[in-house]
Amino acid sequence: MNSELLIYGDTLVYDEMCPFLGPWSVFRSRTVVYNVQTFEKYYLIPQSRGGPSWGSTSSVEHRTDYFSIYNNNILYGQRTKSSSGAGGGSGGGTTSTTTYTPKLYNIVLRDTTELSRDVFGDSKLFGNKFIRYDSGHNKIFLHDLSGNIECIIDDVFSLGNKRPDYWGGENVAWISDTSNQQTITQYNLTTQERRELTNSDSAKQDVVINDENIMWIENIAGSSGFYSEVKAYNLEDDSLFQITDTGILSAQKNNFFVWENILVWEDNRNGNWDIFAYDMKTCQEFQVTSDLSNQLNPAIHGNMVVWQDYRNGTADIYGAVIPEPSTILMFLSGIFCIFWCPSISNNRYTQT
Repeated sequence: MNSELLIYGDTLVYDEMCPFLGPWSVFRSRTVVYNVQTFEKYYLIPQSRGGPSWGSTSSVEHRTDYFSIYNNNILYGQRTKSSSGAGGGSGGGTTSTTTYTPKLYNIVLRDTTELSRDVFGDSKLFGNKFIRYDSGHNKIFLHDLSGNIECIIDDVFSLGNKRPDYWGGENVAWISDTSNQQTITQYNLTTQERRELTNSDSAKQDVVINDENIMWIENIAGSSGFYSEVKAYNLEDDSLFQITDTGILSAQKNNFFVWENILVWEDNRNGNWDIFAYDMKTCQEFQVTSDLSNQLNPAIHGNMVVWQDYRNGTADIYGAVIPEPSTILMFLSGIFCIFWCPSISNNRYTQT
């Protein structure tokens, strides 16, 4: 699941590595409103030019480990490393302390709330709850924004970097490694029932869930190589089915994302990375991008898909309204940014 670029309603959030900030990860949020001629740019974590100076007597480094957005709230994990001491020299040691803090940023109020110190792990926000995997103890927790925490699974097999997914309601899904086998696992919050939905030997990635289905990308061994396909498990009739069937050796799929009945992912079946989508209601797959350059890291909310696009040599952010072929182009590069929508009266957006 991609976490570098997210969209919800009229807000676009992405993780940007700024050259002048060294290792710091920062957020910038765009307000994308068709009839308004400006958009806003701001950082969730206050930054200053120059960043930390490692090797000095003291330094502080902030990193963002993940982020998730729902309604007006952005959940993100801030990792803060504080160092002191001369370091690097004979007899001069350096001590460092690292703290992990999940924080909640309200886009409307522009207010940041610290949820709980030393609670870390990649998290998925939905409504007023978020699901979190604690890799240090192989546990899955359910949090609410009031500070209540419930351990729902205390013996989960290692997930590696595979975040569990949650779509409100009663179901949580994840990929677990069991005896050299990766399985899709579902947990019902109401019945507290846990079950494994697959038993194949193939590797799996990017599990996502909506009201009716659990979906993932599965790497399949062919006669002379591997390829990947999209599979799903229907929770209503307990059926396993395959969504894509390209059968093209070496064709890969990555960065799976879902909103309601639309799935999006990046796919290199044509020799370069394109964005593809699948409508679970109509059972139709369609190609969102066809440019010969690479398009990566898709995200979706409603009928708007956004992605990183390299057709101009840099990672600009493009978007499209689906299923209509109306493309929205957003140049997000440096400090000069333009939002352009050729299908909506050529509205042009400039930075405030």
